[in-house]
Amino acid sequence: MSYQINKSIIRAYLNDDEILAQMAEEASELAQACLKLRRAIGDNNPTPVSEQQAIKSLAEEWADVLLCESLLQERYRPSLAASVQDVVAFKAQRWADRLFGVRSTEREGDPYES
Repeated sequence: MSYQINKSIIRAYLNDDEILAQMAEEASELAQACLKLRRAIGDNNPTPVSEQQAIKSLAEEWADVLLCESLLQERYRPSLAASVQDVVAFKAQRWADRLFGVRSTEREGDPYES
């Protein structure tokens, strides 16, 4: 079956509440996969998992999160698309500023304040 048909089947069986719960679970697993890869590529805290195994796990968990996002976007994206892009742009600027030593109080335009 195609990806779109499979998504339709999932949407027919699960409501937003269940998909949001699945997203939270997958996001948690994605966080763990990120941390495992960090250990696999670093020297400070070795893990028996190889870098390639950790990358594979990261890809799988990332895909799970993206699937949940795609299932939820039809309902939530129209109302969130612009604000999410604004927040992403703001957070990228704030992160870059922090890397250059600019204090967050010096930056205007927090999209959460509007």
